[in-house]
Amino acid sequence: MKLYFLVLGILLSPLYIAQKTFSFKEKIHLKEFQNHYVTYGEQQLLQYINKNEKIQVRTKAYRSDREDSKNDFYQIDSVTNYKKSVTLNTSDFNFRSPKLYGDIIMEGDKLLFYPQLEKKGDPSYDRFIKDNIFFFNIPERSSVDVHYSSWHFGVLTLPLKVYFKSRSDSIKNNVILDTNINVMLGKKWGVKRYYNAPGTRDDKISTKSWSANVIMGITKVELDKFNTTPSIGSVKTNVTNFSYGLAFGYQLNKFGFFVATGIDTPLTTTGKIWNFSNRPWVGLGIGLGFW
Repeated sequence: MKLYFLVLGILLSPLYIAQKTFSFKEKIHLKEFQNHYVTYGEQQLLQYINKNEKIQVRTKAYRSDREDSKNDFYQIDSVTNYKKSVTLNTSDFNFRSPKLYGDIIMEGDKLLFYPQLEKKGDPSYDRFIKDNIFFFNIPERSSVDVHYSSWHFGVLTLPLKVYFKSRSDSIKNNVILDTNINVMLGKKWGVKRYYNAPGTRDDKISTKSWSANVIMGITKVELDKFNTTPSIGSVKTNVTNFSYGLAFGYQLNKFGFFVATGIDTPLTTTGKIWNFSNRPWVGLGIGLGFW
């Protein structure tokens, strides 16, 4: 029972610490290219328009009779006049950073970008950010890619582990195929794609990213006469190990493939006679990110 609570604490404590320490909100960053901020691959240039540039449009609000369009009701809405937008030129304003960081929201055929406020000594920069709307156009059946990064947290299993050192003179039986569970906390960098799919209300968003992670977890190993020093003979017993190390992965949306390296430390005295106790290993696995 004590071991159960120890294992539970090991797995849950990184989640608690991560939530208190890190922000898992994705950060979009636009690269400067020839005095413009652009999407990934220089597909589009960042546009902007003053928030006060409005036009009045007549929109259908309600229809009382489906057979007779004369009974349709309309209302007048004030909307942004995007036709008056212009391309942002960094040489015209106080944009000196090679990258512009912020948040993105997809609305219709627009990808709205909200730059971070710098809170500089000169308030003109922040005033310019607050007074304008920044965006990219996404025509129907097309997409826009942007760079992003974020902290993330997830779970990882490494069904294949290969140990390269042994407490004995031989490294036989150094390959382990078994299930295990690990938690991972790390940083990921990648490309986020926004696709304008006509006829649907759902935003089509996908991500491809690389990540570097710290991992911790629990593994179970069966001890026998072939992997113990001194040998335990014909007796077989299972021991629990605490695993820790680093993992590097390539992820498609939430799922990813990982290469990891680390060390397994037995949690019991019996486990200390295992030939690969506290010895380095390399493993392959799959993972799922929660953020």
